[in-house]
Amino acid sequence: MQDVSFGGGVERIQAAGQFVSLFETQDPYIHNRTFGVARVDLDTRQFTFDPIGPSPKSLAGLQVTPDGTTGYTVAVNGELGSQRCEFWRFDMKGDKTPVAGEFPCRRRFYFSMSGDGRKLYIYGAGFDVAVYDAKTLKPAADWELTHDITMSGMVIVP
Repeated sequence: MQDVSFGGGVERIQAAGQFVSLFETQDPYIHNRTFGVARVDLDTRQFTFDPIGPSPKSLAGLQVTPDGTTGYTVAVNGELGSQRCEFWRFDMKGDKTPVAGEFPCRRRFYFSMSGDGRKLYIYGAGFDVAVYDAKTLKPAADWELTHDITMSGMVIVP
């Protein structure tokens, strides 16, 4: 079983024989951590790393719009009780300076994107799916469900 995803995965921007994802690196002297998008050629084991910025405490994975131009992730900073959760949006082709939009943290959650790239979802370990507008990073809806959605699969029909 794997985590459920509504769409927007990195398979949209990777070619055959290539793996693309968010990666983290650390410089050998000051040990500053930086995250960015890396493309790994699985045949030659060569890679490119395109840094985006300082690493947060944790990242929730990379989601990419259907046209491959915009990337989204969720950054979590702070400790339990004082965590700060943010959507980070960045241009996959040019300026990678993240645009941030804060949302209420949950103890455990999953992050995903709609198949058309217009909505972002926060869900899991509860009875709702929080829906956010991908352009504004603001709440768009809250789908209240009748059962706990901590499970391995979900289908959303528009």
